[in-house]
Amino acid sequence: STTLTATAGLGTYEWGTGATVGSNIIAGATSNTYTTPNLASTTTYWVRVKATSPCTTDSAGITRTVTVTAAPVAPTTITGTNSICSGTSTTLTATAGLGTYEWGTGDTVGSNIIAGATTNTYTTPNLSSTTTYWVRVKGASPCGDSAGITKTIMVTLSVTAPTEIVVMSGSAISNCEGNMITIKAV
Repeated sequence: STTLTATAGLGTYEWGTGATVGSNIIAGATSNTYTTPNLASTTTYWVRVKATSPCTTDSAGITRTVTVTAAPVAPTTITGTNSICSGTSTTLTATAGLGTYEWGTGDTVGSNIIAGATTNTYTTPNLSSTTTYWVRVKGASPCGDSAGITKTIMVTLSVTAPTEIVVMSGSAISNCEGNMITIKAV
């Protein structure tokens, strides 16, 4: 809601809605201020001063439009792979949000913002450690940003191939049939 105030008028006021003064009169709105109900859409209000006897002509009216900006719709889920191998990336998708998105890293929504990540999808860089991502929808002024949600991507270390086989101390590389040799991959 918002409060509208008419100035410099003298007498009993009359408020209404619409672009045409005199239409859609708001019952009981007779002072120089009027507080609107909570609005879901942009609405035009008018105000004038009512004539008092013996005068019969109301004053000219004036109009004011109250612009309503839609609140951002928060995303409800982040889809994408929950676990990846070290050195790989994944694409995350925020669902059910409406507006311009904002992505970041960490457990706190609003911290570590990722520059340029403004759509509902975000492809991570190649990750080497478990990382938490968050997403929210930016609100247009005067509305604030939506609530945010988080998703943690678990990173598993990639396997590496052994580089050599060594013979353990006490074992020989040449041995008689039936004897055991201890070797180790490193």
